[in-house]
Amino acid sequence: MEQDAILITTHGAVKVISINDAPINRMSLAFMDMLEQEVAAIGQDDSIRAVVLTAEGEKNFSVG
Repeated sequence: MEQDAILITTHGAVKVISINDAPINRMSLAFMDMLEQEVAAIGQDDSIRAVVLTAEGEKNFSVG
C-alpha cells in the first residue's frame, strides 16, 4: 500500500481523512498502521476539533 492510500486535508478546525484505495478501499494492516500514525499526530494538534473519516470512490466505503 502506498503512502497516498490516505489523503489528509484540513478545513479550519476539521481534519478530513480519506481512504484512497478505490474501488474497494482496503483496510489492510499497513493501512491501519498509517491511520494510527495520522490519528496520533492529529491528537497532538490542539487546533483540530473534529475528524471526518471518508472514502474515495462511489460504491464502497471499505471492504475490510
